[in-house]
Amino acid sequence: MTHVARLTSLVSLHQVAYQFADGFSIFENLNLTFDYSRTAVIGRNGLGKSVLARLIAGQLLPTSGVIERQVAVAYVAQMTAPCDGETVASLAGLAPALHALHRLAQGEADAADLDLVGDRWELAAQFQQALTDAGLPELHAMSPASCLSGGQRARIALLGAFLSDAEMLVLDEPTNHLDQSGRSWVLHMLDQWRGGVIIVSHDRRLLMEVDRIIELTPAGARVYGGNYDVYRARCMQEKEAALAALAHARTECKREQYRLQREHDTIQRRAALSRKNADTANVSRPERYGMKHAATEIMGHVRKQQQTLKTSLDLQIKDAASRVLPDEPILLALLASSLPAQKQVLNVDGALFPWLDVSHPASRLTLTLAGPVRVAVTGPNGCGKSTLLHML
Repeated sequence: MTHVARLTSLVSLHQVAYQFADGFSIFENLNLTFDYSRTAVIGRNGLGKSVLARLIAGQLLPTSGVIERQVAVAYVAQMTAPCDGETVASLAGLAPALHALHRLAQGEADAADLDLVGDRWELAAQFQQALTDAGLPELHAMSPASCLSGGQRARIALLGAFLSDAEMLVLDEPTNHLDQSGRSWVLHMLDQWRGGVIIVSHDRRLLMEVDRIIELTPAGARVYGGNYDVYRARCMQEKEAALAALAHARTECKREQYRLQREHDTIQRRAALSRKNADTANVSRPERYGMKHAATEIMGHVRKQQQTLKTSLDLQIKDAASRVLPDEPILLALLASSLPAQKQVLNVDGALFPWLDVSHPASRLTLTLAGPVRVAVTGPNGCGKSTLLHML
């Protein structure tokens, strides 16, 4: 993906914080600027990537701070739930503009319709061509969206954003529901896009095509220039440096603790000797008491200094340890089963697929599963994988 970044600020966040209704704060004093650079937002689940995307797009309001938008922003959520009566055009977010174009063609438009259309007079033809390019040539603007698969819905929502009049796109996990051809289509569309784009994603292939990466961590947001390979290299360098700093802090702490212990023992012996000498010195009782008190006071002062130093060393270790971010574990728990190998689990005999005509040669399924078998269901978007699972 070839892209020359322009440095004009499109969206800026100033001291932004966001707090949930239960009082939990996910951002505090967040300062970020987004320009035409292709930016990816990454981080562990639960750290606020989707919240940040919705804040940038204006879907949420910050609890405090200011978000400045210099251009129109189009937002595509990672899950688009079907609505009753929804059409392909409304799913794409283009229904108002397409309806306005229709009224203009019928001579029934008003000033609001002209504002909706803007300079997109070819939007209807562009939308139909975009559907074909997205691998959905059988659909048109008024096609019902209720029968579409998750991957098909994702493509339509995305192409609607690409055809919008926005200059900044905010895409939340845009490839989550897409098959391989759909992911290639997204990369192609992003290659053609000349506005700004912010992508929340775990898709490494997609992350290889960005200009910079913002990583959300428990300590805040960290900005890295370059794609995923550059980010990983920088992370490894930072982690090695953080581990080295932690090891150095621990070594220094042990060395200092050993020195302090020797110093403590030496001063304690001297204080004990001073108190003993005070008992045998040829001085008055008040002077003898003063000598003993001075020795005890010196010992107390030394203990206080040493405790302050130990606290400082502990803080240095904690600070160094906080810079060592733990690796994110990836766990896919497929628990073992005690099911006998010959135990029949599923028997399907000539079941008719609800999305295929009865005359279709592949319209019926015959399948037997026995024992603790694991089955992968694969295929392109829209071929019926989810419907098959519902049927089973």
